[in-house]
Amino acid sequence: MKKTGSCVHLRIRWLLKMLLTMRLLAFFLLLSVVPVSASVFGQYAKVSLRVENVSLEKVMDILERSTDYRFVYQNSQVESVRDLTLNFKDTDIRDVMKECLKGSGLTFNVVGMNVVIVPLGEKQPVQQDVKKEKQVKGRVTDKGGLPVPGVSVLIDSTTIGVVTDIDGNYVLTYPEMKNVRLRFSFIGMQTKYVVVGNKTVINVILEEEINRLDEVVAVGYGTTKAKDMTGAVSRLGKKEIETAPMGASIQSMLQGRAPGVNVMISSASPTSPVSVIIRGSSSLSGDSQPLWVIDGVPEYSAGTSGNISNTLYNLNLTDVETIDILKDASATAIYGSRAANGVVLVTTKRGKKGMKPTLEFSARYGIQTMNANDFGVLNAEEYIALSKAAVRASFFTRGSLDYFTRKYIDETKFNASTNHSQFDLETLTDDFFLKDAYYDGDTDWWDLMTHNAATQEYSLGIRGGSKESSYSASFFYKDQKGIVKGGSSKLLGGSFNFDASIREVIRFKLGLRATSRVTNDKDDMISTILDMRPDYPAYLEDGSINMISYYVENPLFTLKNTDEGKGKDFTGSLGLEWDIIPGLTLRTNGTLKYGINKTLTYKRKYYDDGTSSSSVAKNENYTYVWDNTLTYLKTLGDHNLVGLLGFSIEKYEYDGLSASGSNFPDDEVLTNLGSAATKNSIASSYNSNTLVSTFARLEYKFKNRYLATFTFRADGSSKFGPDKRWGYFPSGALAWIISEENFLKDYSHIVSYLKLRASIGKTGSQNLGNYDWRTLMGSATYNGAPGIKPSSLGNDILQWESQVQKEIGLDYGFWDDRIRGSIGYYQKKVDNLLYSDPVPYSSSFSSVTQNIGSLKNKGFEFDVKVDIIKNTQKDLTWDFDFNVARNITTLEKLNSEDEYFGGGAYQYFKIDVGGKTGILYGYKYGGRLIRTNEELVALKTINPETGQQQYYRDENNYERPGDLYIMDLDGDGQITADGDRTEIGNANPDFFGGFGTTLYWKGLMVNATFTYSVGADRFYDEEKSSAGDMNVYNTSKNTLKSWTMNPGVDRGYPRAMYYGWGSNSIITNRYVHDASFLRLSALNISYRLPKRLFGSSIVDAIDLTFQATNLFTWTKYPGMDPQGNFSTSYSAFYNMGIDYSSYPSARTYNVGIKITLK
Repeated sequence: MKKTGSCVHLRIRWLLKMLLTMRLLAFFLLLSVVPVSASVFGQYAKVSLRVENVSLEKVMDILERSTDYRFVYQNSQVESVRDLTLNFKDTDIRDVMKECLKGSGLTFNVVGMNVVIVPLGEKQPVQQDVKKEKQVKGRVTDKGGLPVPGVSVLIDSTTIGVVTDIDGNYVLTYPEMKNVRLRFSFIGMQTKYVVVGNKTVINVILEEEINRLDEVVAVGYGTTKAKDMTGAVSRLGKKEIETAPMGASIQSMLQGRAPGVNVMISSASPTSPVSVIIRGSSSLSGDSQPLWVIDGVPEYSAGTSGNISNTLYNLNLTDVETIDILKDASATAIYGSRAANGVVLVTTKRGKKGMKPTLEFSARYGIQTMNANDFGVLNAEEYIALSKAAVRASFFTRGSLDYFTRKYIDETKFNASTNHSQFDLETLTDDFFLKDAYYDGDTDWWDLMTHNAATQEYSLGIRGGSKESSYSASFFYKDQKGIVKGGSSKLLGGSFNFDASIREVIRFKLGLRATSRVTNDKDDMISTILDMRPDYPAYLEDGSINMISYYVENPLFTLKNTDEGKGKDFTGSLGLEWDIIPGLTLRTNGTLKYGINKTLTYKRKYYDDGTSSSSVAKNENYTYVWDNTLTYLKTLGDHNLVGLLGFSIEKYEYDGLSASGSNFPDDEVLTNLGSAATKNSIASSYNSNTLVSTFARLEYKFKNRYLATFTFRADGSSKFGPDKRWGYFPSGALAWIISEENFLKDYSHIVSYLKLRASIGKTGSQNLGNYDWRTLMGSATYNGAPGIKPSSLGNDILQWESQVQKEIGLDYGFWDDRIRGSIGYYQKKVDNLLYSDPVPYSSSFSSVTQNIGSLKNKGFEFDVKVDIIKNTQKDLTWDFDFNVARNITTLEKLNSEDEYFGGGAYQYFKIDVGGKTGILYGYKYGGRLIRTNEELVALKTINPETGQQQYYRDENNYERPGDLYIMDLDGDGQITADGDRTEIGNANPDFFGGFGTTLYWKGLMVNATFTYSVGADRFYDEEKSSAGDMNVYNTSKNTLKSWTMNPGVDRGYPRAMYYGWGSNSIITNRYVHDASFLRLSALNISYRLPKRLFGSSIVDAIDLTFQATNLFTWTKYPGMDPQGNFSTSYSAFYNMGIDYSSYPSARTYNVGIKITLK
């Protein structure tokens, strides 16, 4: 690891030389590369070396690998020393260095086992003799407690200094002076400054400072340096994980963090669905979610759901070390048939060898407050006024009473008092309304059924290790209440990891993780609240809950209902690594995952003639994974090779049982299924699938600048018929590190890193059921006798969904990587799309799964990170990051009886071949309401056959002023579904992403994270519903702007009517709104107490934290949330562009503490 600039470079591999065995291994490995040897190790200064036309850096690299010497130098001073040809045998290292530096203007000095290179005439940091002396000593270690030898300990702004010995100790004698400040620096570590004062012993802990290019990034079945990657990978590390919003899952924390990763969070519910889509939807039948791999094990139970079925909710973020998001084919093809939607690799924390036992305890407590964007419902006075106005409008429209208006109007009194041929809206005065049409309640159901909710998290972990082994263990507990009463999620879990080495050539790995989660789902409560009339009292006079009617359920009954989920999950992994010979490593790893889930629902009787009902479902699932890889590393001069061969077997089994009953004698005690008077159903199920895979990867690097990666995977899946089970997925990528070229060396102070990369590859998907290829049989009853009948139609020629993705990208760094990032353009085409397509009814079935078409995604991604301030002397840094992405998905081909998707009378979308997905489809709003009867008559045409006036758009001929003015696009004089619907919006954003900024000053950290989306349209379904059939329900405050409440005044909101007369509850762009937004997702403030407060106690650090999430959202969107409250059904078609107003978002304020003991 090297850095340019004025920093001293200390190139060291002391960890490899901690044991004699490791030195020997490194030595013999080097023998296969270059002819160099040391006559004796470490303590001797005689070396043998033979090289031709190499650089000084290469010579020092060889000497470090074959001896115990370490070199201290500045990269800018030695990079010009090249073309060295040397041939020494058993020669003093000082003579070797003299020959190397001859004529270079450089000299050297050997201090112990450190060779310090400086320009001629410049003094080195060595001990100086003085008359009046002071002395300070101490020990330098890393965070794990390991000694760090070779650390430069300098008095700041002088040349007085020493270097720590092999045990990390130092003793510095210096002339008496004022304001002495020591500077501790070491390559790969953050430089640290300490004021001496009166102290005579100063022990220092240096923290790792990994150059982003040398950072190790997880890739499929292995790791690589960021500098050597040829694919598109985004990494989230410590900062992103620690600043994630409280209560966030591993899915939701990705929002706004990585370019091209579109994360949609449905609501603030403890069981909120979360969707993660990487580079656009890649399937019509699946949910387009990526493959999640946790510590090398794929998650079969990951999805968009927020209930117990989604095991991603069970992962403790405190245990997570890194998250690597693989996006292009070069990075994902190693996972073959499951990589079409991208791959997310999660690596959890483990102990390190030689690490002192470190105990960490963290606790956070927060309060959630509702943030519904001023959404509200009518109070009792407003509701009664709207209801009366709607009754009058409905009666005036029909000319008679109907089912609902008879609930409000005294028909006998009206008939006796009114001449039916002469009446208007004013005729129905309040005197004609029934005395019991409205109640005397004024219940704010919204306030009654929601509250400020508490959330809390606790985590306890310990990590450590010896020379031969390491360990980590953790326990955690999370309790999140919902802002809607009754909703909750409680999670308890723990993990244990153990690693051990046997003579450094065999390594043993054990990983255990177990969790238990209990949820209470009240996500449907909001719809109940919205429907509840505010004039209904919550309780009767006797204190019992008010039973109202079949149409509405008192939310207090909904609160008492049960919708509980209990899930337990266990993962055990056992692995072995064997270094067969230097460079050749065999790895084998077996994993068992076991999950058991139980769901219980119980719905109470909520009206007089109603009945109670209950259902219970229980299932067990098993996942078995056995991975085997053989890795080979070889360096031949300027050539570096890394090869991987692998074999994997995975098996998944599901075993379920369910039953239901109704009409229980009691809602409090006798609620078990055996007490049900009616036994409705009982069912059991079993299914399984198996995946067998072989795979290979070859990575090649030449002269540290030309890179190539090739992968291949073959998958055999039991989900396909015997002749279609195998899929083959190759990929290739090339990269050129331009900044390593000589023509850019003179500009290295400006262009510190520049890499051009390109890739192409094929991945796949198996988005179908375990037995879709087979025709299945089921049971039936005929004349009371049992029988057998076909239950599903199979298709044994189903093929894999296959995706070919191409990408070209540029990774960059300027001014010593103070500005860094990447930009890329991609295109991916998915063929053989799996979808349930209609078949002739003569088959006795309506549809069958088929390969029917293709999709194409194209887009670009850009991200940048800027170190605005980076002042290590003042312990001050300030950085900024920004990312943006755009994706367009089109339907390229359709081999189906229909020529398009969607387009039904009640469907929100229609996608033609060549058209974009995410297109909303409906009627075109004219921008105003119909205002007069004369205007309405003018719109209607005459039927030439009958001579009668035809309706314009309402076949019941109930159109009146105040209804929506819909455009007649085909000009036939009538609004019809076939001729007058068109594109009315695009649910896909023009671009989306996030940005953030972080300030570190001494122990203080301030971080702000923003997410944004620009250009996406959303259909506000609640607005449509309120303009339709009111029934006996309450409505949102939107209806106060309606024509019903403001006759003759066009405020853009149509008549709200019982039965929806006027057909205003239709799919039209009147209810489509711009959902662009900018959100302050999280504000984090933390402070680490000064270490001097703890002295030499066991306390190593105490961090105090404050966090506020979802603080502000800037948007013009009128609904609860511009990106939430979606349904995951048909997500590929309109990209979750329908807002169902099912649950509000929330702000969370929390405080926390983290205590570290060593």
